[in-house]
Amino acid sequence: MPNYQGHLAGGVVVYIALIHILKTHGPSWDIIVPSLLFCLLGALFPDIDIKSKGQKIFYTLLAVCMGWFILCKRYDVSSALAVLALLPLLVRHRGLFHKVWFLAFCSLVPCLAVVLHAPLYVRVVGYYSLFFFAGCFSHIFLDKIVSYIKRRIL
Repeated sequence: MPNYQGHLAGGVVVYIALIHILKTHGPSWDIIVPSLLFCLLGALFPDIDIKSKGQKIFYTLLAVCMGWFILCKRYDVSSALAVLALLPLLVRHRGLFHKVWFLAFCSLVPCLAVVLHAPLYVRVVGYYSLFFFAGCFSHIFLDKIVSYIKRRIL
């Protein structure tokens, strides 16, 4: 329901709250600063199944990643990303990409991949995934709050 600016504002609020909660556990600045980007990307992510700013950003990042993997001759990963790129086109809006369980799964997949292939980076990727999921959750929360208010007022 909110536009992308509203979702970005919600992402910033969730980011600040999460940083405040995690400050006692001591993530360093090299994790805290990029985490804002992941939180904002998460706040836009659920709307990749419609024409939106989030969809434009998603497909731009996906094209860059696919190009990188092709340059690295990792055609298997590039092909998998191409198949994943079709998923938003196959589902209805407020369907799969607005399910908390699916967003949690999307946030955990990078963590699992890092555990298997680059265990030294588990902590960093874990933080980024947490912030991404927090951004996604803020999106869903804002959609539900706005639709509830509209039902009550109208």
